[in-house]
Amino acid sequence: DVNIIEDIRDALLHAVENRSPPPRTLMDLWTVLKDE
Repeated sequence: DVNIIEDIRDALLHAVENRSPPPRTLMDLWTVLKDE
């Protein structure tokens, strides 16, 4: 059973983990997620 939410979550986590420099604050994380 494919869950679209898990796929989206995995894609966002991958994008955040590969970000250089990684987000350090909640606002940085929010910006990264909006950009993706």
